[in-house]
Amino acid sequence: MVQALVSNDHIRRSDRWAARPRKGFPRGCALVQYLKRYSKAFASISLFFCLVSCGVFAESTAQTNGVNSASTSAPQTVSFLKRIHHPWGRFDPGAWALVRETTETYLPEGLLTIQTEVKTTLLALDIEGVTLQIESKMFAGEREISSTMRKLKQGFHGESLERPVRVVEDIDTVLPFLGHNVQCRKQTMEISDSNTVTRITLYYADREPYLLRRESKTVSTRDASEELSTSVLEVVGSSCRLLSLIRTTYQVKLTQKTAKGWRLTLATISPEVPGGIVSQTTMEFDDKGEIRQKSSVELLEYGFERLPPRGILRLWRPRPFR
Repeated sequence: MVQALVSNDHIRRSDRWAARPRKGFPRGCALVQYLKRYSKAFASISLFFCLVSCGVFAESTAQTNGVNSASTSAPQTVSFLKRIHHPWGRFDPGAWALVRETTETYLPEGLLTIQTEVKTTLLALDIEGVTLQIESKMFAGEREISSTMRKLKQGFHGESLERPVRVVEDIDTVLPFLGHNVQCRKQTMEISDSNTVTRITLYYADREPYLLRRESKTVSTRDASEELSTSVLEVVGSSCRLLSLIRTTYQVKLTQKTAKGWRLTLATISPEVPGGIVSQTTMEFDDKGEIRQKSSVELLEYGFERLPPRGILRLWRPRPFR
């Protein structure tokens, strides 16, 4: 009895399916009918994704080149630096960071201590670089001495765009990094004015910490053998977590030498923080090796907003950072 009922029910379902119009297709080709019914919709969606892909490719190509085609002073070779290689370029406009710098100057009369609070805000981001607004307030004790505000435009190489930058070389290379040999790119560029020429070499990659090493040398235009200053920035260590907010940090060492002395900077940076600086200590020595000044920088606050993806792929709601 049960088998008969099942068989009759199966027959009734088959009869209902057979009663539908087939439109020239053999019986049972439901998939073919479905594709024919929605073929126009599929074609529209495919065209939409093609247009989106072309736009994303064009945008990524412009960011990869990092050079404004309308600029009259074009470099000799194309720069492959992108926004991810700049500590502010990885964020959207509106990101900010507030740091406190304490400077101790050793004078014959005694120790002079000055505190400065600096708030940096990302105003704009384009294919040439970033535009920053820097607000600084200087304090002596608890009394505010001065307050200034200025705007700064930097390229993705980290240098100001006020002077022309000429890219000399941009090639693939291998660099010893934290005990391993890593594949990266090497870019050499020159920045010159009427009195000096600065030659900068960057070693960078498309993964954290993005900037692996930076070498700089400034010489006089009248005598190329006269070195005015040299500096070397290198990543010397890494850690996994800092407190409960910042998950990835790196230790950086910067050595700067001039004719009047030299400066040593030890910093903790994170690609998750606008500007990158978490903490920093700088010691300045004279030509005799005696310390003249010491300063420390600590991150007080920072903020940014994660923007949602464009188009129909926006499947999540953004939440501002708190």
